[in-house]
Amino acid sequence: MRPSRTPTTSAPDLSPQQEAHLRTAFELYQRREGASSGFMDIAELKHLLESVGLDLQLPNADNIAAEILQGAPQGKITFDYLKQAMQYQRFFSIQSGRCYVMLSLAEAETLRAALHEHQHCALFPGETLSVSLTVMAPTSLGMTLDSSHGFWPAGSYQTGIVTHCSRFIDSETNYSYCEANLLLQALQVNR
Repeated sequence: MRPSRTPTTSAPDLSPQQEAHLRTAFELYQRREGASSGFMDIAELKHLLESVGLDLQLPNADNIAAEILQGAPQGKITFDYLKQAMQYQRFFSIQSGRCYVMLSLAEAETLRAALHEHQHCALFPGETLSVSLTVMAPTSLGMTLDSSHGFWPAGSYQTGIVTHCSRFIDSETNYSYCEANLLLQALQVNR
């Protein structure tokens, strides 16, 4: 079962200035044929997200727009829905209970053999644990090579965070602005 995307705690309200900027951007991007329609579709949402600095050229970045659109009524994004998505930062979702481990090539080969042996059944009978063998490199950004029964991939934000943390641990230093921003968000002190 997937974790709920419905927020369980209250989020801080947007400041009047933030709300005014968001409304201006919304009104700019949701116009059709010169008239205001009152909602956005996915193409307009992608333009809006790019304008606020999200790099939608990265692999899996389209998932960010799809994740926001997923809960929108009738697939149409109203200003109130977009405001709520920004308040709760729905596109910055981290799934609790998901753990990551870096493996050597030999360890990865052993895990892949175990995954092939248990292709259509649980890897650990009686447990709800699922496992994936995923490449965390900037060019693949979370490409799953193999997975156990019941596995579903993480959201694009969480995948980006893990990818760039892995690169950092591997002593890489060449990051784009968006990649460095993801890394800094992961390394900051969380309360």
